[in-house]
Amino acid sequence: MARVGYDPLVLDENILNYKFMSDYDTVLEPYVKQQLWVEDIDDTVYYRYVVCPEIFAECDQGIMALNSNVTETVEVTINCSPGDRYTISVEEFDAVTNQNTRSSTAAAVCMYVRREVRTYSEADLDDVMDAMYVMWTTSDEEGQELYGDNYHSASYMLKMHHFNAAWQDSDHIHEGNGFMTQHIKMTNIFEMAMQAVDPSVSLPYWDFTIDDMSGKAAHNSIVMTEAMFGSMTQPVNLTWGFTYGSDAIIDAAIPDGRWAYLLADMNEDYDDLRAGYGYMRAPWNMNPSPYVSRFTYDYQIGISLPTCSQHYAIIQETNMMDFFYNMQNDPHATTHSLSGGIYGCDMLDQLLDAGYITDTDAQKAICSKWVFYLKEFYRYNYITPKTDCEVDVDDVQAATCGFTCVADSEDVLLANLKTKIENNVPSDMSDDGWTAWKDFICTGDGGKVFSGDHLESASPTDPSFWVIHPTLERLLHAKLMAGGFEDESWATDAKSDSVCDKAACYYDGTYDYHDECCLGHYSDSQLFNSESGNRTQFFGETNAEIVTNTDPRSHDYSMPYIYDTFTWNHCPEVRKSHPSPLSLDFSYTLKN
Repeated sequence: MARVGYDPLVLDENILNYKFMSDYDTVLEPYVKQQLWVEDIDDTVYYRYVVCPEIFAECDQGIMALNSNVTETVEVTINCSPGDRYTISVEEFDAVTNQNTRSSTAAAVCMYVRREVRTYSEADLDDVMDAMYVMWTTSDEEGQELYGDNYHSASYMLKMHHFNAAWQDSDHIHEGNGFMTQHIKMTNIFEMAMQAVDPSVSLPYWDFTIDDMSGKAAHNSIVMTEAMFGSMTQPVNLTWGFTYGSDAIIDAAIPDGRWAYLLADMNEDYDDLRAGYGYMRAPWNMNPSPYVSRFTYDYQIGISLPTCSQHYAIIQETNMMDFFYNMQNDPHATTHSLSGGIYGCDMLDQLLDAGYITDTDAQKAICSKWVFYLKEFYRYNYITPKTDCEVDVDDVQAATCGFTCVADSEDVLLANLKTKIENNVPSDMSDDGWTAWKDFICTGDGGKVFSGDHLESASPTDPSFWVIHPTLERLLHAKLMAGGFEDESWATDAKSDSVCDKAACYYDGTYDYHDECCLGHYSDSQLFNSESGNRTQFFGETNAEIVTNTDPRSHDYSMPYIYDTFTWNHCPEVRKSHPSPLSLDFSYTLKN
């Protein structure tokens, strides 16, 4: 069968396949127009077919014909649920005599198909974006009354991510082995909410390696255009990014399309995570903008979108924990960096002018990582974010907020800072210089360098966030289809194994090995319950259950979707440079 306007979904007998599909001949996509596809059909014949559910119910009838003088093609729309089984009965007729010449039957299964966002038709892309947009404009209460219990608003999804990522002790969905599985959980909840609004849609994935191969960053990708997720406004100086000297903070709002001037959520739920101006943003990020912000970043400072080679490298991992942990870095992270970006690198001018930064290249290097330094200082309890700062929405540019250095921690703060920036400051830095750096953080303008929403715990508030992580799950499917890992065991001991970055963390007033430090990154970890606001309550599947459920090698694969293709034909240099049984030239498109 073929969804109208798309390539047919034909079962490929290659071993790189979804194993459960061996029980079927084709896929039916829910609630969309589709038609029978016959290879090498001509106008001397036509086909009548009947699609019947395994459990007795009304059947759907269709016709496939090239000669409209004989009969018109009749498409079918099957209102099915993922996993539903069907029988398709097909009869071939001679177009001249109308005699039945052949007949056949086939087994089909209903599944959603996730496709690369560029392959969607204009109409289907509009349906996807419209369904998503409802989530940004309709509350949970109203939406569940209209669309059912699977509906959740964008605010619900933001809270889920923020409540799991923004705590001082550690990040429970990043910086550890649970990164992939935790994001698969959230992505699936998001997709089900979309489908509650419109059951015909599935969540696209954004293969950003296509953009990188075309020499593009995020700001000039088709994904960041009015028709999709809204454009990214460019700063006056793309190399330096958005600066106080040249660009207004609010200029980074989404300027067009459905998402134009999308407002940032306020934190009205979690007192322990309230900081800065009261937005649902990371406690270390002092962005005062009332709008979802994209401070366009350019690869001229040394950052590009993830590359074909980086995606090729990750599927060479032989240990599943290494795969899960490393997936969050090179194959993924810069998508957020280039989409969120940094504001205010010129706040470091004062330190450059005083001779406390070696040159402008060093200034850019420090600035590009500054928000991550602040995050670490917050996590180590060196700094405390100010709270209840106020911003005049008519004069956002004048907003000021920052941090207070924790008493008796200034020496360790500076020691930590030295390890981060020592290659970008004079080797003979004076005590006055280091005091200036301390003052910049504790009492000065250190908080005036901040990131866009994509680059912190508030990232799901930007709708483009949601098409990133299916791209990574697709790589996991490819890896498992090709044989999986030599070691598929989960790390269990945070002290001796690599479970998360913060095996020792600041919690309950002490910096030590706490049970809470690596929660989220074990095999039995679930998501913190953001609805209750109680960190001792969890919900949903465990990480291990997600791995089992999304394993294409198993007949028990239980995700409601499959991916459309496992070819990376835009990556010729990888195929040439890395001949391997697991090359990115898989030599076929998986059309099951």
